[in-house]
Amino acid sequence: MQPTRSRFLGGVVPAALALLAATAIALLGAASSAAKPSDAELAQSLTAELAEQGIEVDNVSSCRPANGGKVYICKWRAEGFFSGEVPYLCAGRSKYNVKKQRWNLGGCHNRLEPQVPLLPAAGPHPAFGFNEDWHQNTGKVDELAAIGANVARTGLFWDAVERNPGSFDWGTFDSLYSQMLSQGIQPLWVLYSAPCWAQAKKCKQGGHPSAEHFDEFAAFAAQAAQRYPEALGLEVWNEPNYDTFWGGDADPQSYGQMVAAVAPAIHSANPEMSVVTAGLSPHINSEKDAMAYKKFLRRAYATGGPQLADAIGAHPYPNRLPNQDYLGNVRTNLFRYESVMGQNGDADKPIWVTETGISTAGKEAFSPEQQADGLARMYSQFRRIENVPVVIFHRFVDQPGSPREGERGYGVLSGDGGRKPAYCALAAVREVSC
Repeated sequence: MQPTRSRFLGGVVPAALALLAATAIALLGAASSAAKPSDAELAQSLTAELAEQGIEVDNVSSCRPANGGKVYICKWRAEGFFSGEVPYLCAGRSKYNVKKQRWNLGGCHNRLEPQVPLLPAAGPHPAFGFNEDWHQNTGKVDELAAIGANVARTGLFWDAVERNPGSFDWGTFDSLYSQMLSQGIQPLWVLYSAPCWAQAKKCKQGGHPSAEHFDEFAAFAAQAAQRYPEALGLEVWNEPNYDTFWGGDADPQSYGQMVAAVAPAIHSANPEMSVVTAGLSPHINSEKDAMAYKKFLRRAYATGGPQLADAIGAHPYPNRLPNQDYLGNVRTNLFRYESVMGQNGDADKPIWVTETGISTAGKEAFSPEQQADGLARMYSQFRRIENVPVVIFHRFVDQPGSPREGERGYGVLSGDGGRKPAYCALAAVREVSC
């Protein structure tokens, strides 16, 4: 049986539904020519018509005459999935014209937050790895390779390289770079932490550069692009919408201008190097110490900076309990990124997931077994989302002494280095023996 394309959703529905709808309309027309159509006839016809549009009606609650019986208005409720397994829950009002024997269906106004669609089947494996303080965990790089990872995200700290203007010390990062490449791992460097001489006013560890020093930051980034040509990319800062990592109040205009200075410098120094905007802290709403990531990204785009990057970084943490729809929340987070990108003519640009994860500690803790299952499911879901070529989990090793409770359990290795169930679960989805 050949499918017919739905006019309403752009999805594919069986041609039999079109015949069912036409039959129901014909029966309804015959009934209405002699007497008032019954509620059952109206409901049957409306259900068939909506089904042709890809909407699965649960019930038609009432059909009332209007305009002297020339039209009938029916209320309905529907729940199901749009094309791409995007869930919907909606209610509507549809109007039936008796004389013309035609429905005006109205829209399905989804009460659920939109999600990015899923591809019918998994795509190729993405570049995959872990975010970690790899400078402090050089002894774990071999285990990183053993899990099937080929990427390691870590900081490339400007204040450590250029403590004094014009004086550079790359030694720590040169050593880490060589070690990673020897294990088949590409670093994703996070350009971060301005030296005190480049910050405005009081110096803060991890603080951002002042606008007067964007050019010096860009020069540092350009040197990194030349020095580490086999890096996967350079990510411009980390979670700048969060005061903790920006070193002051979130400032999307300043961040966008910084990207506008850095991206061309990197591309000029090494045209093959990917420039990635910072993954944003997953604050849905603005708070005292953070700006909502969708708002931040929209305002950063207004500067023209993110448009110059090769990819948009994202941190779509699930932020749900194990018995909740954590996978759906990841898709909702990515949809928010995509909506802003689309509004700015950047819809085709890839999204790099430079951090996401599930912790076995804190308010939204999963058990170790639930973490293993959840991370494996998340990885498999990312393979079914178009244009997500990089997936990086946070983090590799638990931090049992961290004051931030969640950090004590994000790792796939325990604090003493033992493998948690998630280690082998991720190796399995990467098709690597464990």
